[in-house]
Amino acid sequence: MSSAYNLYVDLTARTSGLTGGLRSSATQLRAFDGQLQQVNRTLLETGSATERLARLQASASADAVLGQARVTAAVERTAAAQAAAATAAERSGRASVLAANLAARAERERALAVAAGERTARPEAVAQNMAARAQAATGRGAVAAQATANAASAA
Repeated sequence: MSSAYNLYVDLTARTSGLTGGLRSSATQLRAFDGQLQQVNRTLLETGSATERLARLQASASADAVLGQARVTAAVERTAAAQAAAATAAERSGRASVLAANLAARAERERALAVAAGERTARPEAVAQNMAARAQAATGRGAVAAQATANAASAA
């Protein structure tokens, strides 16, 4: 009997080791299953994040193309504005030269008008002086004629 008991104890020991190993393996398998589920969730999140990233990249690319088009248009408008400003500056320069020439001409005309006024004033002054002399001479002649007329009537 003792050998049957030893066999029972030996079998029980081996079976309990096997049972414990199976329990341990089942626990490890459940832990591994949890890890796999976590990896699956991470993969799903990564997939959706990748899709969002692709959409954002496409949107950013479209925005970049639109921005580049706007920049190109702005550069073209700036170039046109610079050309217009250069043309306006050239016209302004020509207008300044023309205005300076006109101002110089007006100054010459004014100087000529002043000189003509002076030339006109000199003969007028001479004429006034001569008229005053003539009037004085006429006045003296009239006084002399009156005196002669008075003397003739008294005689």
